[in-house]
Amino acid sequence: MSSGRPHVKVIVRTRPTSNFAQGNITLDPDRKSVHLFKPKKESQGVVNNQLENWSYSFDYISQNGTQEEIYEQAAQEVVEGALEGFNGTIMAYGQTGAGKTFTMTGAIDNYRHRGIIPRAIEHIFREVQARSQLAITVSVSYLEIYNEQLIDLLLSDTADAPQLKIVEDGKGETHVMGLTQQTVTSEEDAMKLLFEGDMNRSIASHALNKVSSRSHCIFTIHVETRSRFESKEKVLLGKLNLVDLAGSERVKKSQVDGVQLTEATQINKSLSFLEQVVIGLADKSRDHVPYRSAALTNVLKDSLGGSTRTHLIANVWVELAHLEETLSTLRFASRMIKVAIDPQINARTDPEALVKRYEQEIRELKAELAMHNALVGKGQTQYDAYTPEQRAELNATVRKYVRGELDEIEVDSMRAVRETLLQFKLVTNAAEADTEARIRANFVLQPKPPAGQRQDEAQAKADDSGVGDLGKGGFAVGSAPANSKPPTSPRQPSQRARPAGTRPGKESDKEKAAAAERELKEKEAAREREQKEKELAAQKERELQQQLQKDRAQEAKQGLPPNAKDSKASAKELTTKLPPVSRSRDAKRGEPLPEAPPELQVLTPTAATQPEPREEEAKPPAPERPAAFETFKKERGADLYKALTDNKEQLVERQRAAKEHAASVNDTKKSIDQLQLLLERKKLERAAKPEFQSDVTEIIDEDEFQLIKKLRAQKQLYKESYDRLKEAKSQIEYLALLIDKNREKLVSEFESWYADAFYHDPAANSAASSHEPASEDVLDYQEQFERMQAMKLTESEPDGGHFFTAITSVRKNHGSGKPSSPGLPLRTKLKKPFFR
Repeated sequence: MSSGRPHVKVIVRTRPTSNFAQGNITLDPDRKSVHLFKPKKESQGVVNNQLENWSYSFDYISQNGTQEEIYEQAAQEVVEGALEGFNGTIMAYGQTGAGKTFTMTGAIDNYRHRGIIPRAIEHIFREVQARSQLAITVSVSYLEIYNEQLIDLLLSDTADAPQLKIVEDGKGETHVMGLTQQTVTSEEDAMKLLFEGDMNRSIASHALNKVSSRSHCIFTIHVETRSRFESKEKVLLGKLNLVDLAGSERVKKSQVDGVQLTEATQINKSLSFLEQVVIGLADKSRDHVPYRSAALTNVLKDSLGGSTRTHLIANVWVELAHLEETLSTLRFASRMIKVAIDPQINARTDPEALVKRYEQEIRELKAELAMHNALVGKGQTQYDAYTPEQRAELNATVRKYVRGELDEIEVDSMRAVRETLLQFKLVTNAAEADTEARIRANFVLQPKPPAGQRQDEAQAKADDSGVGDLGKGGFAVGSAPANSKPPTSPRQPSQRARPAGTRPGKESDKEKAAAAERELKEKEAAREREQKEKELAAQKERELQQQLQKDRAQEAKQGLPPNAKDSKASAKELTTKLPPVSRSRDAKRGEPLPEAPPELQVLTPTAATQPEPREEEAKPPAPERPAAFETFKKERGADLYKALTDNKEQLVERQRAAKEHAASVNDTKKSIDQLQLLLERKKLERAAKPEFQSDVTEIIDEDEFQLIKKLRAQKQLYKESYDRLKEAKSQIEYLALLIDKNREKLVSEFESWYADAFYHDPAANSAASSHEPASEDVLDYQEQFERMQAMKLTESEPDGGHFFTAITSVRKNHGSGKPSSPGLPLRTKLKKPFFR
């Protein structure tokens, strides 16, 4: 089918069969058309207006096509588009048993029969290695829709997994909240996740298909691409949805019941809603498209047409018994091909890279502004943020201006104006705070009393203004002024009497300084006392030890044995004579207490006083493990130790080479950046000259041409250096793994040798000392089969190493042996994984 506008591409693939319906189905790959003939039923009478012939045109028709052919026609363009920032969807649709899962996943035991998903993973990582100028990040997710329930297939244990929900963002795009999205760095990692997810799929058996998928599965590959040289803040986001739909089925043919009948009902229902959505998308006159009718259509809302490049693979079973299902599949495909698409690149700006770009532009603009100021004689102008030293200097200038020492403050930019006003604000606030603090230090601030109360207080003070006793029999010396009496408010305890004629604030500062000086002197005196106590305690301890040594020497001359009672008494005397202050202080500081004198050790039994062991109990003592290990490395384990040291030397050499390659990559990158900057300047200069202007071709001079040649050479050198660095890193990883294995082998052999040599009987020791080195591990039948299969695969398919390694790893993790038949892992209704 050919039309002027872009549309969903539809590929029809037939299942190979020996019972092809020759008289009912006609395939024309050249004209890309399919013709069906379904005769009328005679039981419905003579008047029968049912159609007998149907003709459909599609983009490609594959009859008995290979997996590689289907990938090239249906997936290659979409996968490459994902690396360019386009969203893509590849969907397999058809009846049960028509080959949808074989098309999408393929057979896991035959590398050539792998499906679209493994080939897409291989294609993406091959492009990642080829495009060294791009930084590409790949992540995957695997979603299953089983009976309208969302299940994360990358989680092995779904009991505690969060409930998945379909949410819609502000742009109208749908996302599955809680779905695992794992970043992968190699083809093997992505293959492992794919096969792990396949182990968790819902698969059952019925009359039409022994391994029928009972759910819809969506394997999504997210690709994030950014340039290493050009605009780093621009990020391309591509999403590739690989959809394996469950097959539609007629219950009378599949003969299912119970749980499988419920599954079939849900599958047919969701596929019916999918067809309604396709009809709504194809009809431009419709305002509403029922995306939310089913979980499948809701998840694929932004993946069916629109800005997404969508390809549909219609799998048909071209036998007479399945003519009705074939007609239904082709009718759905003919509706899908009418859906228009308008692929758009998904690009966003990385905030961190954009900030770095703006910072670089700001630095360049500041440099240009400084150059302009120098040309016009403006002088040095401050454009950067003020440093703490500059702020302190400006603060001092503002204080001088406030005190009247300066007539004016010179400012030459708006930044200087803002900083000067800020310092004025700080100086003003500091002065107000200092004034308030001084007032509070010298006066008690009380709330102002009402007017009536103030008059009563004034009258009381006026009445109480006399001096002496004014009553009868007394004397009077006159009346004192009202302000001569000290205030009635109590003086604060911290205040002291001040000499007359001094200001309160100044006297307070002197008192504070004197108090600080007194406190310092007290601390110094305390330290001196403490030091003297320690010296006195140490001197007493030395005197006691000397006296005890003299006593022991005198007793030894007289031939007297040491008395335990006297020793205990001496120890008790020593303990009581030690200054307790010194001991507690050392304990608090964590210092070790003085070593016990010899008198405290006389009760320890010596070798001379201990009874000798019997002859039959004497055994040769085992050496310390470090010493024994050194001996083992020189004798028994010399070969293992030599292999370990050789690998370490090679690792150091590879690390040094990797460091050199990394330095070369960085230097080349700097050179590329400089050349690009020079080229940009050349372009600006050329744009300003009229002799280089041309509407036909772009005219450049010799210097610019040489810069372009150097830039190309530097990019090629960068690619080569980066490839060497990548190879060196892979060798480092391999050597590190090999060193770990050598170290484990060396330690294991040493433990066996040490146990045999020092903990067994003499006969066993003699036998152990003369036995041959340990032989290689014996492989069981499964390991022999896997090794043989790996060698066979390497010989026939050199590129299939990652594919086979991933399958082997998944089988080992699940404890499965060799599959009994090719295909996907089989799972029962209880979701228990098996390989089939």
